[in-house]
Amino acid sequence: LVLTVAYYHMVASVLRHFLVKFLKRFFKAKSVNLLKVEVAHSLKMSTAPPPKPPSQHNLVWIDLEMTGLNVETDRIIEIACIVTNKNLDVLERGPDVVIHESTEVMDAMNEWCKVNHAKTGLTQAVADSKVTLAEAEQQVLDFVKRHC
Repeated sequence: LVLTVAYYHMVASVLRHFLVKFLKRFFKAKSVNLLKVEVAHSLKMSTAPPPKPPSQHNLVWIDLEMTGLNVETDRIIEIACIVTNKNLDVLERGPDVVIHESTEVMDAMNEWCKVNHAKTGLTQAVADSKVTLAEAEQQVLDFVKRHC
């Protein structure tokens, strides 16, 4: 699959938008704990560096299926996640969650999304799903927390 530069930048922009929101929420919750560990370590006057978490080099991979590529108007309808080590060996496959969206949202998708999501069965899976975006976000966040 060859991606044009423009398409690559559009996809990167969409992913960056959603990942930044996701990571800000994740690290906001963890930043206080990280600060406490750093301060506690400093108070010990140890010359050894603070211990590194075992997952320091893990990579989190997130795959999104959306109703389009506009980060302002389109919605995430499926999110999947895996964690690999620095050698790209899969450590764990995380949640693969289909998110419910209304018929109106699904009908507003562009033609490519309508055809391809219908072909893969995602359109029907979205209609059948009872999972909200907030619930899916929490599932992925809980999974990522176990590895970072």
